[in-house]
Formats: sequence, C-alpha cells, structure tokens
Amino acid sequence: MNELYVVREVHNSGAGLSGIVALLEGHIWILAERWVVEAALIERRMTATDFERLCIVDAACKRRQIARGAL
Repeated sequence: MNELYVVREVHNSGAGLSGIVALLEGHIWILAERWVVEAALIERRMTATDFERLCIVDAACKRRQIARGAL
C-alpha cells in the first residue's frame, strides 16, 4: 500500500522520480512505495494538514495547465 511522506530531499539512486507530487517550501511531498522512500531523506509522514495544503497546490497546478491549454 502506498503511503504519503514529506521528505527533505531525494537522493540520486536511479529511482524514477515519477512519485514526486509537489515541491513546496523546500520539501518534496511524494506518494511513494517503499523503494522510493528508502531513496529519500524522510522528514515525517504526511499529516492531514499537509494533505490539505497539497490539494490546494494540486488544484492551482491544474488550473494553470487548463489555462495554458486554452491559449
């Protein structure tokens, strides 16, 4: 099962970075399987507040993508 973590950095281990969801305030939020998490410096598990903030960032990114597509 995937878990959400807040990580400080992702080490160059050859792991694909497709698990990265967002970068905000110097942290990388990832939805990751264990092999990706092991390649990262874990700060903590994602809290409900982190998740709410991530949803806000994700919605803003989607709005920008839609706006770009309309041009």
